[in-house]
Amino acid sequence: MNHMRSVMDTVMCLRGGNPFCYSDDNNNMYRIVSKEADGSSTAYYFSTPIYRRMDCKPVELRFALVNGNPVFHGSDARISYDGESLFLQSGIGRLQASFDGARALECVSGMLRNESVQIRPTLNGIAVAAACSREETFSFTLSTTDVYKKIRNTEAYIAFMHGRFEPFFVISGLYAHSLGGGLQSVKLSLERIDENTYHVSVRTSAKASSTVVFEINMYEGKFFQDTPVSSRLPDKNNCFGSVAFLGQTQQFGEQWLYTKTSRKKVFDIEQSTICSVKMHIPVFEADVQSLAVYLPQERFCSFGSTWAKKVPCGDLLGMAQKKDDYFTVDMTALLTNPKTGRLRKAEGIVLRLPQGGHAVLATGDCCMMPQIFEVNYRA
Repeated sequence: MNHMRSVMDTVMCLRGGNPFCYSDDNNNMYRIVSKEADGSSTAYYFSTPIYRRMDCKPVELRFALVNGNPVFHGSDARISYDGESLFLQSGIGRLQASFDGARALECVSGMLRNESVQIRPTLNGIAVAAACSREETFSFTLSTTDVYKKIRNTEAYIAFMHGRFEPFFVISGLYAHSLGGGLQSVKLSLERIDENTYHVSVRTSAKASSTVVFEINMYEGKFFQDTPVSSRLPDKNNCFGSVAFLGQTQQFGEQWLYTKTSRKKVFDIEQSTICSVKMHIPVFEADVQSLAVYLPQERFCSFGSTWAKKVPCGDLLGMAQKKDDYFTVDMTALLTNPKTGRLRKAEGIVLRLPQGGHAVLATGDCCMMPQIFEVNYRA
């Protein structure tokens, strides 16, 4: 989990060290804005809110001791540790996660850790890196205060649904570190013990793995609406999954990533003149330097898309280029009206690796490494 950075460190990485001049002209929970020397502004929209709802201050990605106990406040979550269990609470409800290996965790450098488990805050939850058992599995017990009758349960994520399209919280697998090097996918399973208690297992998709990494996030509406689709799981939708394994893998076969922005979350620049638009996609691992970016032939639904029902790819928009920890897509031509210079609607993009190789990417639901939408504009 060495990829994690603060919001400002992430922005400075994307700016290549260029000075950041903070603008307080902002009432959007998803973005931070810099005033540029040429009179323009650059907004960085994160895929999940970066400010705390309780006081509108930026989320600080670290646990702090409160009355002797580690506590973290995300955008809408309060997370605490009592020496045995973790408690996650949002405006919707509360849950308790009890890890066998999470007793006697120490709060060190803003994270919780011992010899077998490391827990770091995400923007609205936690990311857990845990040593595997001999069965290549890490298990824990989960308890909720309310009874949840609808649970979306796939191998990629487990979502306890609060509404038809809105979860209360989501457990999503990220990856496993293989002893031979490289990242492997993980599989989640859920067993109901009673109406409020569950047994969760995170297992690797390949043997000889040392550590599994996964997230537990209290749900927030996302800036990007996306889903990976997989040829070996042709009827599975992965709309709340946090990771995409593009290319060919043993577990997924060929995988594509469909993604589009939520126009409601860029209300503050609807009337602005757009200079450039970029999408930055975090990379966990890749053996390629570019991704193919296609236009879908028609509108797609992130909640209903599967490999069997996928919208075909249309024209090639261009290539996403890798720099440091991100693939960057130039979306200026796609999202800018050539007559007015303002943002225009589009049906999103499809990311693929048609020439071989693989890339492990964070999706729009990842709170550990959020995707970012960068817009340079003039008011």
